[in-house]
Amino acid sequence: NNNNNNLENWSIKRLEKLSRIFPLKRIEHKQPHCWRCNNKLIYRMTSQIFIKLNSILEKAKNEIKKTNFIATKSKTMFESTFNSRPDQWCISRQRIWGVPIATLRCKDCANNKIDAKFLNKTAKFIGQFGLEKWAQLVIISQNTIETSDELFKYCLLDYNTNTNTNNNLNICNYCKSNRIEIQSDTIDVWFESGLAKKI
Repeated sequence: NNNNNNLENWSIKRLEKLSRIFPLKRIEHKQPHCWRCNNKLIYRMTSQIFIKLNSILEKAKNEIKKTNFIATKSKTMFESTFNSRPDQWCISRQRIWGVPIATLRCKDCANNKIDAKFLNKTAKFIGQFGLEKWAQLVIISQNTIETSDELFKYCLLDYNTNTNTNNNLNICNYCKSNRIEIQSDTIDVWFESGLAKKI
């Protein structure tokens, strides 16, 4: 915090010296605000998708030890950051751009359903029709389509609608509702960039 104040003071003095500073006034905000438009920001709780890192943490630590860092200080900082991270990673982001997380969500209880078959069908759909068409489909699934049967028919996904199977995507596992939508979250860009080498 002290370093930030020093940097701020140095920057202000430098700008004054160059005659490039406008009148300076300090404002104390009682709540967070947007630095662009000055509107107040409201934090709200949202459901997120996490992955467990337990199975890969040790492997990652071993790989860090094998990595040749140009500056040893960088390695120490990286190891410290890595060791302090939790054993879960929130991979979902609420943005209108990015790679979609192709999961289904119950409209009644908000339970997420992740299925390999649905992921593969989604990849084929995006490959054939493009990401923009997928984004339109997400909006339609959330606002227009009421039942999962309508949804799968609309997005050309041929699913067995047999409700006796445990892995039936048409029915919510928790509340047994058939009001399913495609959730609109996108994947964390850091997670995505880490996977890029594997794809």
